[in-house]
Amino acid sequence: GLSIGGSSNQTTAVSDNSFLDNDQSAIQFSGGRVSFSGNSASGNGLDGILTVPSLLGGVTLEPDLPYVFDTNTTTTVSSGTSLVISPGVILKFKGAAVLYIDGALDAQGTVALPIAFSSFHDDDCAIMPVCGNTNKATTSPAAGDWGGLIFRSTGSAGSTLAHAIVRYGGNK
Repeated sequence: GLSIGGSSNQTTAVSDNSFLDNDQSAIQFSGGRVSFSGNSASGNGLDGILTVPSLLGGVTLEPDLPYVFDTNTTTTVSSGTSLVISPGVILKFKGAAVLYIDGALDAQGTVALPIAFSSFHDDDCAIMPVCGNTNKATTSPAAGDWGGLIFRSTGSAGSTLAHAIVRYGGNK
């Protein structure tokens, strides 16, 4: 698939592409400013955006393929930065993956387009049909499938979580 990352202040647009039959993930995102929209994925090792940066701030996640945080990944919204998550975004977490918030998390979904934080094994995310089956297998999610969202500093006090679905977390 596509591997994209870096530290440029320029935004790279990845839109209206089809990622088909790649051995690993459709897209691997390791940082920088990227705008994802209108992409589709089928038959890949992972039909989603494998999200691997250890620091994730100053970024806006737009609705597209599900964003997947890999097993035991620790990702932090750094103090003094913000992570904006737009309505309709799906974030899936494997194993003990955790999202630490030291900066601001601005995750404001809507009634019609909530934001979902869920297990990698969750094929519906409670907002069918946009969630998708990212691992090409029928799986059953369970409590404790992933670590969770952890607000851990005074810098996270300005965070907003509205119209969000948080499912199957608690593995720490």
